[in-house]
Amino acid sequence: MNSGVRFACYMLIGLLLWLIFKPARADDTWLVTTVHSYHYDRSPSNRRCESNWGVGAEHHVSNDWSLHGGMYRNSYCRGSAYLGTGWFPVHRGTVHFGITAGIVNGYRQEPFGGYLIPTVSIQDKRWGVNIGIVPSLDSAFTVIGVQLKYRIR
Repeated sequence: MNSGVRFACYMLIGLLLWLIFKPARADDTWLVTTVHSYHYDRSPSNRRCESNWGVGAEHHVSNDWSLHGGMYRNSYCRGSAYLGTGWFPVHRGTVHFGITAGIVNGYRQEPFGGYLIPTVSIQDKRWGVNIGIVPSLDSAFTVIGVQLKYRIR
């Protein structure tokens, strides 16, 4: 399956998930700003861009599910766009624990790759922060990523 068809399939799956979970809490939309990442490997041979400015949106479609998308400057100093969903089944006051998953571009030779990231989201009525922990896989590197967010609806 070529990358265009695969991308269209991912978009269709995302749309179906949105339609399924939409009625529960469709008034919770956030403006998201990707701001920073911290790479555990601090050796000179592994220098990465850690100012990862970008913009996106996050829309909560139920108490546990959200859809998100946006663009940012990745750790290789290249532009990336992402589209995905978040599942946060554990809630402790203003802190939510879960995973985010989706597709992203700008990292490898393939036009798109997938991601599955353990994530903590802390949010009050207006402001919030998402903290994602990308574990080391093969030649990749362990990273902590930070997004700030502001509720717009």
